[in-house]
Amino acid sequence: MNENNHFDSYTELHPRDPDDEPADLEADRHAELSSGHEADILIERTVDQAPLRRVARRVRDGYEKFGVPFAAFLWLEDTSFTDSRLLDQFEVVYASSVRSLDEAINSELEGLGWDEALREFRTRHGVEPEYLDWNYAELGALIHQLYDVVELDGWLHLFYR
Repeated sequence: MNENNHFDSYTELHPRDPDDEPADLEADRHAELSSGHEADILIERTVDQAPLRRVARRVRDGYEKFGVPFAAFLWLEDTSFTDSRLLDQFEVVYASSVRSLDEAINSELEGLGWDEALREFRTRHGVEPEYLDWNYAELGALIHQLYDVVELDGWLHLFYR
C-alpha cells in the first residue's frame, strides 16, 4: 500500500450496483423525525422517572424541539437526562439522522470531498467507475469510530464521540 494514498485501504475493485445507492429522503426527513412510536415511549418512560417537574419539562421540551434524534440522545450511555445542560449538550453532539449506514458513509464521503477525489483519480488513471468503489465495510467501521450510533424509529442517529 502506498503510504501517501489514503484511498488504498478504503477502495476495492468490484462492479457497482446503482440500486445499492440510498434514496433521496430529504423531502420527508423533517416530518418523520419530529416524532415516532419508539421515541414517544422512551420519552414517556424518561418523564415518568424524572425526579423533578422541571426535569420532566426539559425532556419534553427537548423532544418537542428536536424530535426523535433527541430521544435517541437519551439512550447514550453518558447522557444524564437530569442535567440542566441537556438541550445544549444535545446540540453539541448531534451530527445527523440517516436511514442507513450506507447513507451516513455517502454523506461523509461527500462532505470530506473524497467522492470527488475518487472521481478525479478514476479519470486521471482511466479506471471505469463501475470497477472502483468504496469498501463500505471498512468505512462503516470508521463511522462507528467517529460517532455513537443509535437506532430508533427506523433511523440511525449519529452523535459525535
